Amino acid sequence: MTRLIDTSHKGASLFINAGFGQIEFKLLKGFKTLGKYKTADIKSVSEIDEEKFRSGGKAVVGALVGGVLTGGVGLLAGAAFGGRRRKTGSYMVIFRDGHHVVFEEKKGSTVKVLDKIIEKENVKAAVSQAKSTPSSLGET
Repeated sequence: MTRLIDTSHKGASLFINAGFGQIEFKLLKGFKTLGKYKTADIKSVSEIDEEKFRSGGKAVVGALVGGVLTGGVGLLAGAAFGGRRRKTGSYMVIFRDGHHVVFEEKKGSTVKVLDKIIEKENVKAAVSQAKSTPSSLGET
């Protein structure tokens, strides 16, 4: 689930489609599309805040079902599998045309795609920095 915090398209609603390493942002006001952006349109992505947690209720249900079906070992296994880790993150995305969105996202597929984009940006920055820094390898 996406919760819009801020956007340069005032009064817009945000819809996000993510999957297979790609993401699409749609900013709508009523039935009018104010902005439609794909992965290639992103200038930068920043994670503002993150929260990781386990689903306690599902862990309890998993433990009960596992315990009833298989005994003590099932109790532990059910708790582990029932209470999967989840992540909620707040992100700021700046697009190449200068517009931006700031939002909170709970949907796993969207968070994974955004995290991969951030990881790629970090790798590019590290490679760029390594190329610009003089190397002391091979010097005596």
